Amino acid sequence: MNPQNPELHRDDLNKVLKVLANTPAIDREYIAPVEEFQSRVRRVNESLQKHGHTVGLVFSDEHYAGDVPYLGGNTNISIFLTKIFVFALCVITL
Repeated sequence: MNPQNPELHRDDLNKVLKVLANTPAIDREYIAPVEEFQSRVRRVNESLQKHGHTVGLVFSDEHYAGDVPYLGGNTNISIFLTKIFVFALCVITL
């Protein structure tokens, strides 16, 4: 983008708007089945074993961005500690 030419910004914005207009809406109510998350944990455990590891650590930051919600399917930070405990058990008990 060229800060000296606002029309170039407008062109870029129009490109982004075109992409967004053709992008399907996200179903914010969708909940993946429990089996999906069990499969994710299983694949992580298999990979750990394959590489000779007996433990794995998962992380999330203060905004709950990271591996914990991906592996657990939980985006509710209020039950973060419960989930991390459950993952510790899943990963340690290879």
